[in-house]
Amino acid sequence: MEMDKLPDKIINLDTIRVNRSADKKCKCRKKHFVVDTRNRLVHCQCGAQEDPFEALYYLAANRERLQE
Repeated sequence: MEMDKLPDKIINLDTIRVNRSADKKCKCRKKHFVVDTRNRLVHCQCGAQEDPFEALYYLAANRERLQE
């Protein structure tokens, strides 16, 4: 099989690059989350998009602050 010709069910993804050294967009110490239920996204109040799992983890780890 030639390397240039892929089977029909395989997609060539040579245009994707992974940047693992990028800084986090949000650097807030006390985060205030805004949940977009229509698009299923979570943003910090500063406008940076947050990973939903990280937002949930932050809330669980800082639950004392929520009780205030």
